Formats: sequence, structure tokens, C-alpha cells
Amino acid sequence: MRWQQVIQYTGSHSGRFHGSTEQETTVGDRGAGGLGVGCRVKARMGYYTHLGIYAAVNAVLFAANWANTGVYGFEWFTWPLVGWGICLTFHFLSVFVFRGGITEKMIQREMEREGK
Repeated sequence: MRWQQVIQYTGSHSGRFHGSTEQETTVGDRGAGGLGVGCRVKARMGYYTHLGIYAAVNAVLFAANWANTGVYGFEWFTWPLVGWGICLTFHFLSVFVFRGGITEKMIQREMEREGK
């Protein structure tokens, strides 16, 4: 069965998957859930990677700020912390809350066009 094939995402934004055979499957073929499980897992892993890098970089910035200004100095590290945190929040929302609802609707529309 096609859904049991081990698939590998090509990395292009065309939404195509290449299975272990030469037969291609599209994102719309992944079932009623819309985006394939592989895409959702890849999106979540991307968020977790982003979160880890955010934590590591901001820990280094905090340490540099503390080493140079002391405990009661100007806390400049908060500016990148807040700015990047806003971006991280949008990344979280796009992966876990909205889950590509617009994309799924566009895929369904294209699948209906091809079916006619």
C-alpha cells in the first residue's frame, strides 16, 4: 500500500514525496488529514531545532552580558531575547496551532481539479 511506503521528502516546496519505488505520491494523497505525517514531523523537528538554538544562543548572550557588565549593568541581551522570542512564537503557532490550514485547502482544491 502507498501509505505504508517509506517516503523521503525531496526538500523542494512542490509538496511531492518520492517513495521507495519510482512511483510518486503527492501531499494530497496522504489521506483526509491533508499534509502527510512526514511533513508534520519535519515541521515539528524544525521547531524543536529552532527552540534549542534559541536557548543556546541566548544563554551565551546572557553570559557575555553578565561577564561584561555584572549583575546590575545594562541588560542588552533582553533585546535579542524578546525579538527572537516573538519570531519563535510565530514559528510555534504555524507548526502546532494553525498546521497549514490554508495549504491543505489549496491542496484539496488542486486535487479536485485534477480529478475532474
